Formats: sequence, structure tokens, C-alpha cells
Amino acid sequence: MEPVKTDEELATVEKEHEEKEETVRLEDIDDPNIKQLLDKYPPAVAKNLMCSKYNANRMIAQLKNIAVDNSIPMICRGPDCPYSESCPISSVGPLGSPCPVEQIIMDKNITDYKKSLEVDGLDRIEIDAVMEMSEADIMLRRANADIAINGYSANNLKFVTDDGDPIYDVVPAVALHVANMYKKRRDKIIKDFAKTRELKYKHGILKPAVQDPSKEAANMRKRAEDGVYEEQE
Repeated sequence: MEPVKTDEELATVEKEHEEKEETVRLEDIDDPNIKQLLDKYPPAVAKNLMCSKYNANRMIAQLKNIAVDNSIPMICRGPDCPYSESCPISSVGPLGSPCPVEQIIMDKNITDYKKSLEVDGLDRIEIDAVMEMSEADIMLRRANADIAINGYSANNLKFVTDDGDPIYDVVPAVALHVANMYKKRRDKIIKDFAKTRELKYKHGILKPAVQDPSKEAANMRKRAEDGVYEEQE
């Protein structure tokens, strides 16, 4: 026997039902995350995007909590995307176009890295380093999403018995290897960035904010870790 719902629970269920029935145009929603999302669509497509009010509210909540990661955005496959279960816009994704969620993540991530590392916008080497860190972050995000869906391990066919029964080995998931690989890559890039910055301080190419260049480089590395890494892991 199901427990009797309280008046508050009944009101919540009724509200959700009404929101699922009500259709809204995304263009009419006054929310900065939705507007940023629509900027990633062609104007002709953006103005016609509609969904239920329930899905719109769910989308807003999820977009606010998107972690910072980055790379070249994958092409949207809508419900067929391998990460659709965790995608906040799977029901209204721009099929065949770059993923708006990853584009938003890319923009935010690059901005955060530039701020945390005090990147010179005219220094091509520093800009390239930021882009590489951002790409590593997106790949790390995808791998973590795969692990969340499929788990940390996988069954690997070892052999088949004479009776035709398959025998499997339980092995670490490929996504786990990918996640570790890109985390190491990201960490190496930021360490190399700090070393390069320290050399610039040492040779007077840049003026550090403190007297000890090595201390300034260490502080810079910590700012990057505190400003970006914590949001991803």
C-alpha cells in the first residue's frame, strides 16, 4: 500500500503536471543561462525552440550547475548522444551542430583560466596553453560522464569454453584510463605554464607581484588550482 501523500506533496505533483502540459518558447525565458545557450544556436533556430515549462525549469537548474570543462565541442546527436542521460538540453539539442553545453563550458573555462593565471591576451604561447588545458578538461568531463553511466569496470572476454560459455575478466573501464590520462595532461600543462612564467620573471621579461619569482609561480599555480580545478573534480 502506497503511503498517503501530504498536501504539500500533492501540490508539487500537480504543479509538475501543469508545467509538463504548458509549452514555453525558450526565447521568452528571462534567464542569463538560457540566453547564453540560445546565442550558440543560429538565430532562425533559436527563435523557434520550445519545450514544456517543466523541462525549461529543469534545463535552467542544470545549466547553473554545469562544471567547468572544455575542448572542441562534439556534434549534437540529441537523444542519441552517449551522454544524453546527463545532458540538460537533450530534448532540444541542435542536431548536427556543435554542442551548446560544451561551447558554454569552453567559454567559461577559458575565461576562468585567463583570470586565475593572469594570462597575457597577446601572448600566443600562454593562450595556446589555456586552450590545451580547456581541451583536456572537456575530455576529462566526457570520461567522467561515461564512468557515471557505465561504471568503473567492464567485462573483457577472456575465452570461450568448449561448451560455448564465455569467460570474462573484470577490467578497469576504458573511460577510467582516459580520465586519468587527461588529468595528468592537464596537470602537466599547468606545471609547464608555471615554469615558463618563472623563467620570464627570472629574465626580466615579466615583473612578478612578489620579490621571489619561484614563489610567484607557485602562487599562480595555486590560484589556477583553486579557481578551476575544484569545480571539476
